[in-house]
Amino acid sequence: MLTTKKACELARALAGVSEQDHFGGDAFRTPHGIFATVWHDKGNVNLRLTPDQQRDLVLRDGEGFREIDNAWGKQGWTTAYLEFLDAAEFAAALRIAYENRLMPTPRKKRASKAKGKR
Repeated sequence: MLTTKKACELARALAGVSEQDHFGGDAFRTPHGIFATVWHDKGNVNLRLTPDQQRDLVLRDGEGFREIDNAWGKQGWTTAYLEFLDAAEFAAALRIAYENRLMPTPRKKRASKAKGKR
């Protein structure tokens, strides 16, 4: 079984990664943001995927990967349940999440408010 300790080792091994506390979990980030958060007490890892990547992983392994059941999940955040994954499966998903964060996320343009007369 894959452990959270091993998950952290795999994340630390990626180039340019920093680690910080994130609400009691170990968050791994590139300069453009968090791509993985390891939850030692739960034995799982949240990964930042695209919705399409998330759908592919969940269809391939619905025990090992599940959409987070909130608005973050709708954006692609996915929980990897380590008890159901081997190191190779997890490492592949971790690399996808990492590569997603190597480039800045495009920001949606906000609608500008029309300037009205008083």
